[in-house]
This record gives sequence, structure tokens and C-alpha cells, in this order.
Amino acid sequence: MKNKNEVVRAVFRKDGYSGVVTAFFPDEPSIMGKGYIVCANCTYHRIHAWIDRYLTSKPAKPGEYKELLDELIADGMLIEPYTKLL
Repeated sequence: MKNKNEVVRAVFRKDGYSGVVTAFFPDEPSIMGKGYIVCANCTYHRIHAWIDRYLTSKPAKPGEYKELLDELIADGMLIEPYTKLL
């Protein structure tokens, strides 16, 4: 029987200008094509951003991304840290 859960690498980063914390999913292919990365933040739980948004951000600390992590778990996007339903 195939496991219904898939391990997902989520990278939490903070925008240097706005302070917005975003979860990036670097292993998930973007429907927008090359140069885009799948991500989620408190405003939008499924977006495709330019890779530059990831590259210009800084790593978020656990206290900074806890609220976003809890939201993504509550919405079913992640069922536990770094895991989602298929």
C-alpha cells in the first residue's frame, strides 16, 4: 500500500523590507514555469513567486514563522511540519 503522505521541504524566510514571513516549497514545481517558486504566506496560501523573492529574503526564526506554520497545518496544507496530504 502506498503511503498517502509525502514529505515536503518547507523553507521559512522573512522579507527584508516588509517583514512578511513566507513558506517556500523549493521541491514543488511551479505551474508558472522556470524562474518561479511555490510559496505560501498568511495572506495567500498558494502562490507562485519569482525566485528573486526567495533569494532576497532572510531565514526566519521559529518564533517568526510559528503563526504561519500553524495556519498551514490548520488549513491542511501541511499536516505536521514539512508534511502534506497528497
